[in-house]
Amino acid sequence: MRFVVIIILLIATPIHGSSQTSYLERLNSAISKIKSNTKLEAKDICAAIPATQDEYILFYGVTNDGPDEKWFQALNDSIKNYRTLDHCVLIGYLNIAAFADGEYAESYFGGIGFFYAHNKSLFKKAYNALSPEAKKTLKFYMTGKKWEDAK
Repeated sequence: MRFVVIIILLIATPIHGSSQTSYLERLNSAISKIKSNTKLEAKDICAAIPATQDEYILFYGVTNDGPDEKWFQALNDSIKNYRTLDHCVLIGYLNIAAFADGEYAESYFGGIGFFYAHNKSLFKKAYNALSPEAKKTLKFYMTGKKWEDAK
């Protein structure tokens, strides 16, 4: 069902500068590397992190119950593993807060809470580089509150 929605979005949405196409290529490239057991570099992971709502829809589209689900989980795990090692991955990961929703948002914000609890100084350094939308969503961490308090 999600792939049908993605296909409709790809057909119905005008592609300016083919940004959706190039994102889908970057995402598929990362998934192909995972499938072939090729180590993902930080640049591969950074390129596969969605930067817009449209890219997020494509990113989330590989979480269905089909054969790409395990590759999505491996990619998601790579993002989590690299977020403390690479600034681009960390900023990309935190910027997802601007548009994460649904069941992905539940685990995403739980992961953000865990990350913040264990990496407060790194989180605070990265915060200033985030998009205004992500800052708005994550600002409660800067006040020392927990995600549960922000709801």
